[in-house]
Amino acid sequence: MRKLQLGPRWEGATLAERHGVEVVSRVSDFDTEYHLVRDSVAFTDFSFLRSYRLPTDQGIDLLDRLLPGNVARIRYGRVLQTFLADDDGRLLADCYVANNDEELILLCEASVEDDLIAGIIRDADQEGIAQDLTDSHVLLSVDGFSAWAVARDLFGADVLGLPYLSVELYPFENEKVYVFRAGKTSEFGYLLMAPRSVGERLFEAVRAAVASHGGGG
Repeated sequence: MRKLQLGPRWEGATLAERHGVEVVSRVSDFDTEYHLVRDSVAFTDFSFLRSYRLPTDQGIDLLDRLLPGNVARIRYGRVLQTFLADDDGRLLADCYVANNDEELILLCEASVEDDLIAGIIRDADQEGIAQDLTDSHVLLSVDGFSAWAVARDLFGADVLGLPYLSVELYPFENEKVYVFRAGKTSEFGYLLMAPRSVGERLFEAVRAAVASHGGGG
């Protein structure tokens, strides 16, 4: 089973296995978690997604072969939500593709075994252009009515100008964090992807910002 890099930080949470990957299953009871998202803000760990970086010029062709969405038409700074399916059209993964100028970022949430998704991408990548970020980066999800306030506190007021389904890089402790305005709660959600080297410090910064707005994990 692939473990979450920040698993030890989720002390008190329920961790479980899903499709061969460790996930944060529950932090508190259902009603509490529901009202955090509905009325304030909540965060959780989305590092169970598979993540990749590809050069734009070659990556467009590769992803066009794998995904039904029109990758070639994603504008700079925008994100396409699409999916990965098998040869019979059955859903294998829900996917985001972000165009960050000279690179494409692919995020895949598997509905089958994690190793199967990794194998499909590896087999399709005959030229070895896809850099697997799954183990070298962490991915945190911030969702809810006040998610925008957490993003603003962490990265400045400029983040408020991000439209839904967009991506931008922001500095964090001498590293760059990908901020995707995308997630399970549409415009009320953000995904934050950072190098593992600052993952724990980002976790603590997010947790503190979420708490300051009446939210929780």
